Amino acid sequence: TVSYVVEDEYGRVEPSARVRVSNGRFTITVRLEASRRGSDRNGRRYQLRVTGVDEAGNRATASATVVVPHHR
Repeated sequence: TVSYVVEDEYGRVEPSARVRVSNGRFTITVRLEASRRGSDRNGRRYQLRVTGVDEAGNRATASATVVVPHHR
């Protein structure tokens, strides 16, 4: 099985779901808000974590950070 969770530093967007796996492959599309607070100088950060567990119970996790930059 594969699942994902998104953490939004603003606490507003936090989707999560189980993902369908076919022949060991999967695709995830996550819609995020491309906006940030005007006072947020380092940009809005989202943390995406994907966790997979195989039939033997072995677990693997990967993560990625998405940043909505502050306009300069």
